[in-house]
Amino acid sequence: MEDKQKTVSFVDANNVKYIIKAEITHRNGYPEFTMAGQNGQCHGQCQDSIKPDNNYQKKIIDIWNTWHLNGIYNPIHIKKELPKNFWNTIEKLFYNIEKTEKEKFNSKKVSDCTKEELSEFEEAIIAIGLSLELTFEELKYIKKLNYGYGNCVYEVQGHDYYSGTEDEIFNAVQEYISESLWVFNNSFLRNYGVLKNINNAELILNILQKQYESGNDAIKELVQWEENKDEITQDAINADGVGHFLNSYNGEYDDVNVFGTTYIVCQE
Repeated sequence: MEDKQKTVSFVDANNVKYIIKAEITHRNGYPEFTMAGQNGQCHGQCQDSIKPDNNYQKKIIDIWNTWHLNGIYNPIHIKKELPKNFWNTIEKLFYNIEKTEKEKFNSKKVSDCTKEELSEFEEAIIAIGLSLELTFEELKYIKKLNYGYGNCVYEVQGHDYYSGTEDEIFNAVQEYISESLWVFNNSFLRNYGVLKNINNAELILNILQKQYESGNDAIKELVQWEENKDEITQDAINADGVGHFLNSYNGEYDDVNVFGTTYIVCQE
């Protein structure tokens, strides 16, 4: 049997999107079956976090638990040889999962919808749909969350995303910076407030930064945060981009046009 690999994605009953990969390899001298998954929060053996939405999703978990690494870690069913036509079973199961997912979310892409069709959704949700290439039906499952900076965080298929206008995202970044000035480079901070006129500014900042979060308020006073916060925020965004501050996943972000207004979308 030659090496095999197949991937499928689905949304479980908790509205969390999983990407599952199944493989048969011969790296250990025999056909060895492995499964792994990811959902943005966990990678690898994450089957216990899946809440099945249908029998096909239940079946994939059963196969995963029974046959991963050919079941050699299963104390009841120790096995080495895979069943006859085992890979055909995997391919049929993955096909049925893909078919079921298409039926579940069988609607137009957000990018193909008119303004009237999307009128029930707030623009920040539409922006997420455009950025992630979602369908109209998938927009219905996006929920706004009551945490994060700037009050513009949404849950999308188990992942959290910032979505807001340029002003809203600017305010979110500013809120983040106000709490984390103590981690900024001294060469950046010394350009603001009274630090501009202090010869040993970096020495003072080094002392305060060694206090970690406890030194943040003192640094805010030195840079005269209330007077200079807009300039500091804009300079930081110009240097690193909004994704550097809001997207701990990969630092990336999208600019999306929603009916003439620019929205910024990034994973949290």
